Formats: sequence, structure tokens, C-alpha cells
Amino acid sequence: MRLARDGVRLVTRSLTDAAASVDVEVRLDHAGDSDVTVDVALAACGAEVARTRMTVTRDADRIGTGTLTVAGPRPWSAEHPFLYDCTVTVSSGDDRLDSDAFRVGLRTVTANARDGLVVNGKPVLLRGACVHHDHGVLGAATFRDAEFRRARILKEQGFNAIRSAHNPLSRDALDACDEVGLYVMDELWDSWLEQKTAHDLADLDDRQWLTGRPATSRYISPCPVRCHRCTATACWGRLRRNEGLHDGEDPRPSIGRTARAGG
Repeated sequence: MRLARDGVRLVTRSLTDAAASVDVEVRLDHAGDSDVTVDVALAACGAEVARTRMTVTRDADRIGTGTLTVAGPRPWSAEHPFLYDCTVTVSSGDDRLDSDAFRVGLRTVTANARDGLVVNGKPVLLRGACVHHDHGVLGAATFRDAEFRRARILKEQGFNAIRSAHNPLSRDALDACDEVGLYVMDELWDSWLEQKTAHDLADLDDRQWLTGRPATSRYISPCPVRCHRCTATACWGRLRRNEGLHDGEDPRPSIGRTARAGG
């Protein structure tokens, strides 16, 4: 029995000066022959501020759910990117089976036609840049130090957001955005309905994308799933770029199609 890959999801459902309510979902891998206990705790500056315990039974679907209630929360935003330390422990009796630790912020994200993007109840104007995954002479590999260096430079130059161009950001890049305070639009790729190569998935219609048919779900699902504990992610999307429009073609589909606001 172990934690599933990207199996811990935290969603801030409500956030006020007095308290924050955070929904927790934990997915486990491999069926065991006994019930297991999952403990999830949040700490700030070394002091525990919230804890929830859930029991996952052997005849369940291996998903545990709970709620963390944080008194006097410190919200995360681009201006004040405060992060809590989260620990997750899976145990059976006195035996610890698995554990994980990461940093996470508390924030709410919504979007509407009047205010646009709203973070923690306040409208936010994005000052962003399109960031490709490579690091110049370092190449296309991900280096944690390089990701943090780039994020710090962007923040120092006045940016508060980035769009990943044209692939989902690496885990190190997402961590860097959490730490320095940069909102993220995580892009799947820069195609929509027109194929660039013979075997890409751009020819799938919108209904197939939204329902996530088996042929495409393995490409689409990991993008939002791995962001479930990334505070900086504000939305996910896929974009069709402007080049290649034909005479008389409606340019409006060239606008990025956002999948959903970040949870």
C-alpha cells in the first residue's frame, strides 16, 4: 500500500480572516488486506495548525477524504506567497507504510465575466510572459536551480504570472512559482483543431476533449492532476496560435481555450 502518484489533492473551499476550510483527498495504490489510516497535517513556521485523519477500508475505492480547518489563515497570493508545510502519512497499526511532504498555500480562485480572474475574493490583473521549457545553453532538461533563478528574475522585473509555452511546466518550475509568487496558466500544447503533425491529437473535437475519451485521457489528465497541490496554478488550457489562418477564416478560435480555473 502506498500513496498514488500525484495522489494528494488539497482544495481551499473557503477562506476568511477567521478561518480556512480545505478539502483533502488522498488516493492510494495497491489493494491491501487491512484497513489503513491516513494522517494529513499542516504546519506554519514549525508549529502544527491543522490535522485530519481518515480511514481507508480494504473494500473501498482506495480514496480517503477529510477536511482541514485552519484558524487565522495566511492566504497565498503573488504579492504574499506564504506556504504551509504539509505532511501525509499512511499507516497500518504501528507500521508506517508511506509518507510525503510538500509545501502548499491557501487561496481561492474563481473567474467571471465582470471581474475576470479573482484570487482570494479580489480581482487580479495578470502581468505575464510566455515561458518555454528550455534554459538556453542548458538545454531542455529541468534543473531546479535554473527554474528558481528564472522565476526570481521574472518576479523582480515586475511579472506576476507565466504561461507555459507550449508544454506543461515541470514540477520544479511549479514549485518555483509557488515560492516566489507567480500565477500559472499551465498549457497542454499549442494546437487546437488543426493538426501540425500526422499523429497529434489536434483533430479531436471539443466534445471528445471535454469527455476525455480513453485515447486522450492519458495525455490530458496528468496536467491538472499534478497541479492539485500547486498553489500557483490559476488555470489550464490549450491554445491555437494565429499563424496559418486562411483567407476568410474566423480568427476568434485563435484565442486560447481555458479548460477550467484552478482548484
